[in-house]
Amino acid sequence: MKNLGENEKSGLLTRLGLVYAAAVFVWLPLYLYNGYIQLITGKAALFYILTLGFCAAALWIGRPKRSLWLLLQGEDGWLLSLCGLFFLSTLLSKDKGTSFWGVRERSNGLLMMLCCAGGFFLVRAALRREHAELLLRFFLGAAAVSAGIGWLNYFKIDPLDTYYSLRPEKADLFLSTVGNTNFFGAYIAMAAAAALFLCAKAQDPRRSFAFGALAVFLASALLPASSDAAWLGFYAAAMLLLCLKKTTGREVSRVFTVAALVLLVGALAGIAARFFPVLSRFHVLSSVAGRPAFACAAALVLLLAALLVHKSQRKFAALFRVAAVLLILGIVLLFYLANCTGFPLGVLQDALTFGPGWGSNRGYVWGRLWYSFNQYFTPQDKMFGVGPDGVNGVLNPAYTPYIIALNSNTFDQAHNVYLQLLLSCGGPALFCWCVFLLQWMIRGFQKRSAAAMAVLVYSVQAFFSIDMPAVLPLCFVLAALTDLPPKEENAPAQPLKQGQLLFWTLLSGGAAAFLTGLLLR
Repeated sequence: MKNLGENEKSGLLTRLGLVYAAAVFVWLPLYLYNGYIQLITGKAALFYILTLGFCAAALWIGRPKRSLWLLLQGEDGWLLSLCGLFFLSTLLSKDKGTSFWGVRERSNGLLMMLCCAGGFFLVRAALRREHAELLLRFFLGAAAVSAGIGWLNYFKIDPLDTYYSLRPEKADLFLSTVGNTNFFGAYIAMAAAAALFLCAKAQDPRRSFAFGALAVFLASALLPASSDAAWLGFYAAAMLLLCLKKTTGREVSRVFTVAALVLLVGALAGIAARFFPVLSRFHVLSSVAGRPAFACAAALVLLLAALLVHKSQRKFAALFRVAAVLLILGIVLLFYLANCTGFPLGVLQDALTFGPGWGSNRGYVWGRLWYSFNQYFTPQDKMFGVGPDGVNGVLNPAYTPYIIALNSNTFDQAHNVYLQLLLSCGGPALFCWCVFLLQWMIRGFQKRSAAAMAVLVYSVQAFFSIDMPAVLPLCFVLAALTDLPPKEENAPAQPLKQGQLLFWTLLSGGAAAFLTGLLLR
């Protein structure tokens, strides 16, 4: 590599960063190894191979005039501190094997965090701002494919001939290329929010229409997922988009139109579910959007509102901010009435009353974990945790019989990323993680980045969900895209066109998939 000039090195490093980010966006959510049985294990192994291989190549190439290490910025200290705390927690863990690799069904150990951080730094070091939209297209394209397969699977059509042939007894379980409902919902909600942002902010009407159609298709895929956490994340992103200071009447109209069309798709899906075989009925929030009468009425109201504000020159941010505050206060008041006063709330009573069965029995698990943290954790455990992905050891076997009685299966995770991190790696690690997410979301919205929308969705749904290898790494790459540096002066032209990038993505990802299959055989 010594014979390469500075521009050649810079161009080669940029190629590596582009192919790596595109491979993460395409291969992780779409790659299947042995169908349902080793879905998560296969995705984790593929991610390790991709990241370690590309990072090693990037370090070998180096960067002209300064090393990759010197490219780290002050704000990257939060992520470096998080990795250091993960490492220290692993050293202090009583089960170092689990802390390093993670629980087999989740793979959220130290190695996953280090690879996520490595991918983040590679993208930040190699790419420039003009690459972000190209990579977002890869992200949205893969999400659209996964959403289509998810819809087919919901109607008991298995185009890949994977799930039912390997696990016929699981033919009533919703699965996609990403996994079950929660994993699929988190992934699709992230992509749908990014597409909605691009639709609202597009200057060209044709681009707005294309991204809007994609946003409708992706958001409607949340219906079969029936993941309330994903719906909440997508709703929070849409509401924040409306509350941005520079959001115009035209952009508000586009958001309302997308929402109306999603509801109309829900109405059609609700009707179709009555005539065609489906895996299960829509649950909770999806069931509301899938009621034809309600969905059509709400869609009509939104379409009328979209027409009214389309040509308005007013700024609507203040109005939506007031509405958002009132909504949050209303939810808090309802929770207070349901849990502290016994005031009857009719059909909302069960959803708002926090107890052992709340949130598919998350209430009991959260209560037990919080009690264990306060009563049984030593000061060292509270500071550094019990080890990455170590919550399973806190829950089981102490509470296994009761959890199985409630849930028909035990829990090996907190089903709350923040609570999980608090117990696994301690309070300082949780603080670093929250600051890392906030800083890139804030920077992203200042730069009008669609990637920040996806990170926001991840942050919201994480209150009710768990990490997995097809979603967590995407969050880090998207965070890196939110504030890429501008193009360097005298830098070479963009080295890869879209077709070339697709070719190298498929080639490199295919090679990594082949190696993954050999390792897991």
